[in-house]
Amino acid sequence: MSQVEEQVGTTPVGDYIVVLRAPSSARFVPEDGWELNLAVPSLDLDAVRVRCYTRWVDDGPLSLPRELVLELKGPAGSLDEAVTKFAMIARQVANMIGFVTNVLVGPPEVHLAYDASPASEERGLLEVFIADMWAASGWR
Repeated sequence: MSQVEEQVGTTPVGDYIVVLRAPSSARFVPEDGWELNLAVPSLDLDAVRVRCYTRWVDDGPLSLPRELVLELKGPAGSLDEAVTKFAMIARQVANMIGFVTNVLVGPPEVHLAYDASPASEERGLLEVFIADMWAASGWR
C-alpha cells in the first residue's frame, strides 16, 4: 500500500477524479468557473473538491458555450465507489446551479473517471463517450 493510501477497516483508500457533463443553459465565462470543497458524512466522504465550468469550443471566429462540466476529486475505496458517490454529489450541485441561475440544467453523465493517487503505478480508468450534447439534443 502506498503512502497516499490510507487504511480504513480493510479497504485501501486512494484519490479519484470523476468528470461529468450536463446539458445546461447556465454558463460560466471562459477561463472561469466555481469551486467548492465539501464534506459529505452520509457518504463517508471527508473532503471532496468540486469544480464547475462551461466547456467552450471555437467555431471559426466565435467561441461557443457547450455543456456544464463538473469535476470532482476526493478519496474513495475503488473506482466504482468514486463514480457512484461523486455522481450523487454532482447531481445535487447541478440542481443547485440550475436553481440559483433559474435555468434548465440537465442530468450530469459520467464522462471520465480515474485513479489520481500520486504513488500509484497502475491506475483504474473509465471513459464514456458522450456525443456533443448540443448537437445531439437540440438544446439552444
